[in-house]
Amino acid sequence: MMTTTAMTLLTWTLLSPNASAAESMVVRGFTEPSRQIEVAAADDGQVAEILVKEGERVRAGQTLARLETATLDAALRIARLKAESTSRAKATAAEMEQKQLRLRRLEELRTDGHANEDEVERARADATIAAANHEAAVEEQALNHLECEQIEAQIARRQVVSPIDGAVVRIRRDVAEYVTLNEPGLAHVAQLDPLQVTLYVSSPAAGRLSAGLTLPVTIVETQQRVSGRVDFVSPVTEPGSGTVRVKLLIDNPADALRSGLACEVRLP
Repeated sequence: MMTTTAMTLLTWTLLSPNASAAESMVVRGFTEPSRQIEVAAADDGQVAEILVKEGERVRAGQTLARLETATLDAALRIARLKAESTSRAKATAAEMEQKQLRLRRLEELRTDGHANEDEVERARADATIAAANHEAAVEEQALNHLECEQIEAQIARRQVVSPIDGAVVRIRRDVAEYVTLNEPGLAHVAQLDPLQVTLYVSSPAAGRLSAGLTLPVTIVETQQRVSGRVDFVSPVTEPGSGTVRVKLLIDNPADALRSGLACEVRLP
């Protein structure tokens, strides 16, 4: 979830009407994270471990923190023992085979006149019951495996994982503190590569921009020149100001540029 800070236009400046035509196309803005996410736990619980520090770079899928799982861990061990046990399934399979063999023998004896119909029917009923017992045992074992998967999923929900590559800006909870689903995220992660610059430009200037267009960007503090790529041009002109919101992305490998730097963008 992108924060209000990441979505808010910071400032932009067009040079005065008396400036030259070339200068009038320079717009000033600020670098900011392209994404900012409050990473929350998917379940309530007590924080068991914080695995990262503020300022640390993380990758998408990396575990940031872990909630207490002692009860679930114990339940999983029990469920795995049940799932791995094949004794009941083997016993019912052996009994089913024995009952079916007896039924076949009695049917052969009946053909020769050495077994009556009642004996055959009782054997058939016994074989049917044995088959049903074996089927129930197999289904029970399958359910035990599903129970393992369910508990494993519950444990996974208690791992707080970063959804993006970025930097840990803030950790909001400590070990032993309790978190709930109604609270803000446990950690704040910002994606700094690429950086984003949000501008408001005049409607005519916006008409000359399109997604993918590369624009020259100057970092004011260092006069470093980089390239910005137009990511989004709003289809809506703001009625109050007559301006259009534009987003630029600046590649930032190794996080060489900081967020919050003033920059100047030259428009075509």
